[in-house]
Amino acid sequence: MSKPALLCAALLWPAAFVSAQNPAPGAPPTAAPAAPAAPVSPEEAKKNLSQALGTYFATRQKSLPGAEAPELELFQKGVSDVLKSGNKSYALGAQLASQLVHDSLDVTIDDLVAAFAAVMQGKEPLASPQQVNDEIQKLQANLRQKQQAAAQKEAAANEAIGSEFLAKNRSAEGVQVTESGLQYKVIEPAKAADAKRPTADDSVVCHYRGTLLDGTEFDKSPENEPRTFGLKGVIKGWTEGITLMPVGSKYRFWIPAALAYGANPRPGGAIKPGQTLVFDVELVSIAPPAPAASAAPDVRPAQGEKAVATTPPIAVEMKDGKPVVRQVTPEQEAEAIRKAKQADQGKEKPKAQP
Repeated sequence: MSKPALLCAALLWPAAFVSAQNPAPGAPPTAAPAAPAAPVSPEEAKKNLSQALGTYFATRQKSLPGAEAPELELFQKGVSDVLKSGNKSYALGAQLASQLVHDSLDVTIDDLVAAFAAVMQGKEPLASPQQVNDEIQKLQANLRQKQQAAAQKEAAANEAIGSEFLAKNRSAEGVQVTESGLQYKVIEPAKAADAKRPTADDSVVCHYRGTLLDGTEFDKSPENEPRTFGLKGVIKGWTEGITLMPVGSKYRFWIPAALAYGANPRPGGAIKPGQTLVFDVELVSIAPPAPAASAAPDVRPAQGEKAVATTPPIAVEMKDGKPVVRQVTPEQEAEAIRKAKQADQGKEKPKAQP
């Protein structure tokens, strides 16, 4: 395979590497091999592959921050033009151009191609390693600024929707409002009149279901399997709300963005910047503080600096004294951020996290 073809494969199929390095969690280490699939016709195999890849790329596209739905006719034409050409060099150029268009980067085609050709032909690079590093850093900073501005705009729009809803909801039957702005309703009171309420230092055992205002469910505890987690490791709305509940009761909470994730929800998740959240919670019991919790609701606090994907990010590595620029998938960036945070936390006193 030629060098351009190798580069093309690296750009277009990053998921294969990610999957190989990070097998699905929970799979038995000595699981028996799967039974061979029933043979299918070449036409059926082609259809299955096409549908799988279309689903994969669409899902990945939708998960990108600020992703917009493409015009399907133009999308189909672009795919058709590249595939019909059958030329890997053309496909590589289309891949690079699509990134430049997506990120609205202003470049000169002649200079870009000349620099590309110099490296591919083993000539002296037109940009030094330091220049490459400086330009990539500036590019990443600019992209982050654009995405942060887009996230702030989206957050403002969602906060307006949430504020309008909460203004009407506060006068609904049974709804109570705390000084912080948290709204709640007692769905089912505790059976015991002297039932204990947890404090913010406690760990609790809960059944829960989280939705957006439009009813979209983003998290819930498995049926008949309540979850245990510490109230110091959740968003402010949860910490305040759960401490209002006596054991055995069921409440509904409407949590404004300021008490949830604000403008910094988890990248690619169902919760968008500035959204108001709704939780139905049953407080089963109060538990001793646990050293760690394996699974808790999607309500971790937004603390510290938040990562913003660069659709996709770019990494620069040095190989044989020459700069090598490669793309990084959102999954790889998220994994790198997770490991970095774990390393930072390891330097501090261990703390239970949901």
